Amino acid sequence: MNTIQYKCPNCGAELTFQPDTQDFACHFCNCNFSESEIQTRYARMEQEAEQSADQNTKTAADTSDFEDGAKLYHCPNCGAQIIADEETSATFCYYCHSPVMLSGRLSGEYRPAYVIPFAISREKVTEQFHQ
Repeated sequence: MNTIQYKCPNCGAELTFQPDTQDFACHFCNCNFSESEIQTRYARMEQEAEQSADQNTKTAADTSDFEDGAKLYHCPNCGAQIIADEETSATFCYYCHSPVMLSGRLSGEYRPAYVIPFAISREKVTEQFHQ
C-alpha cells in the first residue's frame, strides 16, 4: 500500500484531512479541496510519476549501480538524489523530508481493500475520552 502525502496545488504545503468536513485543507494558504478534486489531480500525477519512475529505475539500474548494491533514485518532490540499497522500498528525502516510495520494490500482495478515514475530529474524541 502506498502512503501518499498530498501537496497543496497552490503553495506546495502538506494537505491535511479534515474529518468534520471530509475535505483536505492547507493550513498555509487556507485552501480546501474535496476528495474528488484530490483523486482526479493525483490520479493524473500518479500516472506521470509511474512513467518517470520507470524511466528513473531503468536509468538508475543502468548508470548508477554502486559496488555494494545500492542504487540512485530521485526525490519526486525536490529532485534530490537518494541512494538506497536493494532491500529499501520506502525512505524519506534528506533534503525536503518528504516520504519516498521506490517503485518496483513492493509487489502489492498485502494491499488492503479499503482505508476508512476518521469521522470525528481529535478534539471530540479527546472530550469523549475525558468524560
